[in-house]
Amino acid sequence: MANEHDRTHSGGSGDGRSNGAEAAGADGAGPEAPLLIAEAQEDGAFVLHIAGDVDPHSAPMLTRAIDRYLDTSPPSARLVLDLAKVPFLDSSGLRVLLAARKRLIELGGTLVLRDPNPPVQRVLEITRVSGELEIESTT
Repeated sequence: MANEHDRTHSGGSGDGRSNGAEAAGADGAGPEAPLLIAEAQEDGAFVLHIAGDVDPHSAPMLTRAIDRYLDTSPPSARLVLDLAKVPFLDSSGLRVLLAARKRLIELGGTLVLRDPNPPVQRVLEITRVSGELEIESTT
């Protein structure tokens, strides 16, 4: 896979540089592993490689990464969210995915979830979201 463009985000600077920012813990008092998001261009698609839990503390960061892309994407864009390194996704993450799908449809584009691991795939199936989203496997 050729990466024409590759950046990593781990905080809220928004300038494309990894800044090592930590997310607040579940109690708001301490750090937890940040959500890491690497951006890449692969085979004509924009890919966000996501690593970490997608929960109420990290979902806004994922939303910002998606919005940054959608605000500048061409019509009929293809956005791929690589979920292989996402061990946990809750309802706040589902909201982010569904909002991104809705916005991409409005733009004439496509949202693809790549390689969700078994716990995330199970959440997608239980909530019946898997029937509304395109899911691809590379393994």
